Amino acid sequence: MTGYTFLPTYTDKKTGEKRESRIWWIGYSVGGRRVKESAKTTKRREAETLLIRRLAERVPGAPVPVSLERVTFEDLCGLIRADY
Repeated sequence: MTGYTFLPTYTDKKTGEKRESRIWWIGYSVGGRRVKESAKTTKRREAETLLIRRLAERVPGAPVPVSLERVTFEDLCGLIRADY
């Protein structure tokens, strides 16, 4: 599964100019259907983290990490033990 992050564009009502949003969005596919969702953040890294979480939720039986920022060796060992 793949996805992407993007800044949508819009037309400014006052000037008619095309502008880029400050809010990041994510896009991914679910069952062949495209889904676009606001990440509700101005930081790309936070949008990427949300995208990783959404993609992980789509894999049946895959554990969704509590924190995608920092994973320790002990966390990984715990996941392996839980799998066995």
